[in-house]
Amino acid sequence: MWEARSEQQWLEERAFHDIGHPFRTFGDLMRAKRRPNDAGNVERLDMWEAGTDKMGLLMNFAIAFAFADAPPNAYDDHDNSIGDASSNM
Repeated sequence: MWEARSEQQWLEERAFHDIGHPFRTFGDLMRAKRRPNDAGNVERLDMWEAGTDKMGLLMNFAIAFAFADAPPNAYDDHDNSIGDASSNM
């Protein structure tokens, strides 16, 4: 992707890369996992699962453990402490 020789080539590579990475932050993934049946989350989670590797599997486990003891609304959209710039994937 970073070896693109033109802006158009870079944009095409970026679009291809983004298709396989539907979440920009760990918090985005957590919120989608919390509400897997919400509009848009089904497709995004399917793309995530199809393209995940061992690191993605570990992230899925981390989310499962986080949800195990969390109150029902712990990771709702209004919680901006999840997915800040320091947690970008």
